Amino acid sequence: MRELIEGPLSQHEESLKISDIHPNGQWNLGKISFDIPKVVIDRIQAIPIQSFGEREDTLMWKFSADGEFSMDSAYRLSISDQLKPLPFSGGWVWGVDTLPKIRHFLWLCIHASLPTR
Repeated sequence: MRELIEGPLSQHEESLKISDIHPNGQWNLGKISFDIPKVVIDRIQAIPIQSFGEREDTLMWKFSADGEFSMDSAYRLSISDQLKPLPFSGGWVWGVDTLPKIRHFLWLCIHASLPTR
């Protein structure tokens, strides 16, 4: 969201909490000095907010459905990046005018595959 805002935030806005802009079950976005796109406002308003008990701001784990941290969700997060292959951008290596063993060395470097101990 910070990328949508130009310039610095006021000191008052840097310390805002959800409880400050959602005091009585209604969103009060008037406390924010910058414009938020309608799409973002709709997504914010779609977030369920606790309406009973003690309503304090709490930390939530983004990568699980219930907001609770679990080793399973952390493991799935850690392997999710590994499952997506990175695009190869080293085709230029084979066009370099040098000895074949140097081209092969460059190719190994690009793939982080240098045989080392």
